[in-house]
Amino acid sequence: MVADLFDGNLAADPGRASLLTGRTWRTSVLIAEADSEFALVVGDGRLAMTATAGPAELVIAADGDTLIELPDVPLIAGLPDLRRPPGRALVAKILRRQLKVRGLLRHPVLLTRLLRLLTTGS
Repeated sequence: MVADLFDGNLAADPGRASLLTGRTWRTSVLIAEADSEFALVVGDGRLAMTATAGPAELVIAADGDTLIELPDVPLIAGLPDLRRPPGRALVAKILRRQLKVRGLLRHPVLLTRLLRLLTTGS
């Protein structure tokens, strides 16, 4: 499902392929209630999904519902648009620790790239 989302987003906006360039980096995604995880490896012009997570620049942990909401969050300059309710709701979940993003302050450019790849909007 996640791979299909990324493939669909890249097909809908081929310009997003530029987000896949540069050095390779990894994002681990932990789904709390399912006690499962996967990793997204981005770089060298491709995006790969693996079942095993390992050392990662970004680690995202949340419940499944929160993760499903991420593609619908409107972005402005690659960050959640705080002028709109879904953007404010996402930031509120981060502040309430319902959505944990390790690497948020250390790798903001990578997080922005990931959100731009993930979102179904602009």
